[in-house]
Amino acid sequence: DWSGVDDTLLGMICLVPKSHGTRYYSAEWHRIWTGLTREKLLQAGMPETFPTQSSFFNDFAWLDQEIYNPLIFDSMTAILVAVGDLLSQGVALEEARGKMLRDALIKVRFEGLSGDV
Repeated sequence: DWSGVDDTLLGMICLVPKSHGTRYYSAEWHRIWTGLTREKLLQAGMPETFPTQSSFFNDFAWLDQEIYNPLIFDSMTAILVAVGDLLSQGVALEEARGKMLRDALIKVRFEGLSGDV
């Protein structure tokens, strides 16, 4: 029932994101997620001020709190793949941005946590 939705918003909120593809439920992703700790993330460069607790990684309960959390992983992965593709073509890291990075992102295809990206 859309009767309670302001007319200016109709058409802008009709998409229901799907964020759990086959990989989300895989043993491999479960092993990766539950293998994370705050200490490992700090060693990898996460800022000390970032609010995390090792209990976040006990299961998928924290990750499932927001529908977009798996989409964030897929977005970050797409950027890393696009930059990696540019680097493998001989593009210098400092040049991997703007239109060049956008064009590389458009070509990225992989099976992410949310499904096909």
